[in-house]
Amino acid sequence: MPIAGVFFLENPRAWVVLCLLSIIFGHHDSKNLREAGYKAPSVWWVFILMPVYHWQRGSATRSKPVHFWFWAGTFLLSVALNVAVMQEGSEEEAARPLVTQIVREQWGGSARCTRVLITRDLGRGYYHAIAYLDNGRSLAISIQTGGNMVYVTIP
Repeated sequence: MPIAGVFFLENPRAWVVLCLLSIIFGHHDSKNLREAGYKAPSVWWVFILMPVYHWQRGSATRSKPVHFWFWAGTFLLSVALNVAVMQEGSEEEAARPLVTQIVREQWGGSARCTRVLITRDLGRGYYHAIAYLDNGRSLAISIQTGGNMVYVTIP
């Protein structure tokens, strides 16, 4: 289930549901192993450290640790997806407060930028985008990135 973590990054309730499902399925699996005559690993490993549960499960059933390696592989995949998700949109997130600052300081407005959507990647750190304001208006903007800096222009 580690792959699901990428989709629940900003939703704490989803994390609770994910943890509860892991415990329920772990308990069910542990119970089934005991009923089949195996010495099942403690269900608390599911809650504390899932890969330990999977490794112990493989050892208890004297089988290859397929569950462990599957968990490890999906965990690594989720880390890679997490990095991709975090990098995607970082220019948009960085531009939001800059648009608000321009609107307030240079235009004398009171609107706040709630979202920036890149509409065209021009290459080499240049983008065309739309900034959405909390007053219902939208603005065409240009974003330029270079090093650790982000520049926003409202034509």
